[in-house]
Amino acid sequence: MLITKESQEALVQNYIKRGYSTDQNIGFIDGVEKAMELIERIYNPKQFYLFAGDDYYPSGGGRDFRGAYSSVEEAMKAHPKDKFQYDGGWANIFDTKTNKTVKYFYHGKWKNK
Repeated sequence: MLITKESQEALVQNYIKRGYSTDQNIGFIDGVEKAMELIERIYNPKQFYLFAGDDYYPSGGGRDFRGAYSSVEEAMKAHPKDKFQYDGGWANIFDTKTNKTVKYFYHGKWKNK
């Protein structure tokens, strides 16, 4: 969620009338935008988690976590196949809404769970 240009201009004009400098206003608006981005991430978390590693010696649990994504396709594209040995290692995509693994990668191919 971003603050529109019109809203920013209105805020700046309001604060200038109160005696604040333009730089102070810009800093305030930047801070509000960062806070809104954080709120968006907290209340709209990514649904699909990618876990991946080499076929041997998995790190285990959270250490195999590679990232959170909005779609299965996005998570599949993010799997760093060239980073892992033996046909790209392994990967699981976990759906946080259904609490199930929806895709897995093994021997160089994605498969439905």
